[in-house]
Amino acid sequence: MNNKPTLAIGIAAYNEAQNIGALISAFLNQKISSARFVEIVVVSDASTDGTDKIVQGFADKNVRLIRLQERSGLSKVQNKIMETIDTDILFVSDADILPGDEYHIENLIAPILKDAKVGLTSSALVPISPKTFIEKVLVRNHEWKVGLFSSIGNGDNIYNCGGPSRSFSKALYKKLRYPDNCPNDAFSYLFCIEQGLKFKYAPKARAIFRCPAVFKDHLKQSVRYITGKRAIINIFGDLAKKAYEFPRGLFLRMLLIEFISHPILFLSYILMSIITNLKARKSKFNSRWDIAASSKIVKI
Repeated sequence: MNNKPTLAIGIAAYNEAQNIGALISAFLNQKISSARFVEIVVVSDASTDGTDKIVQGFADKNVRLIRLQERSGLSKVQNKIMETIDTDILFVSDADILPGDEYHIENLIAPILKDAKVGLTSSALVPISPKTFIEKVLVRNHEWKVGLFSSIGNGDNIYNCGGPSRSFSKALYKKLRYPDNCPNDAFSYLFCIEQGLKFKYAPKARAIFRCPAVFKDHLKQSVRYITGKRAIINIFGDLAKKAYEFPRGLFLRMLLIEFISHPILFLSYILMSIITNLKARKSKFNSRWDIAASSKIVKI
């Protein structure tokens, strides 16, 4: 008799034919000793490329496809995953990443298994080597943010609750349903806190992703983040404002060091940020956003 907690993997996918096969294969090759793997559920948000056919090719390996007939947005896709699965732990992944090693899931679920009060974990996000100047700017900024966010609350903060790779306890995900007007990652963090549960950052679990290669795609992602933050504050109020706070002195000190160490990349990012913030002023969060095509191909 196997008394290990059960584990399912949920993948949200919209036109991910370029990466979904490699991702599923990588998850099937994970070394998981602390839980019993049950299935992978891929919810296709009315994909129009070859995503569905690729997923169906794994049907004999406990991989199940659920197709939404009309594009519904990430919130409804994630809700469908949580409504469908009934395991002790749910691991949810975006379709445009790859696990950094064979122990990605094992490392990600470890805090939940260790402490029953932990309801949510998130992995470290590791960018692949940049190929364009825009990518170089974004990779450098990402690395700077990793240092900043890891210095706040031992890394257990809203900034480190990244959407691409998270795990949930059953006590949390069975209660959690996303509204359609805000980002899922920040909402899951604050909902977790409201439920009296804890979030844990799991830096040993590394998710590989690609930064946008062109500014147009970066603009899409950054405007989405800025408008999403506004939406989250409108929903959670003071709880959200407090979660987004960080020490001013630490921020300014690290900003100065970054400027001295990488002046061209730093100033380039500042210019990009000014343009992004101007664009975001006239925008609202939309869970059915246009995809950032240049960030979708993940090759390690």
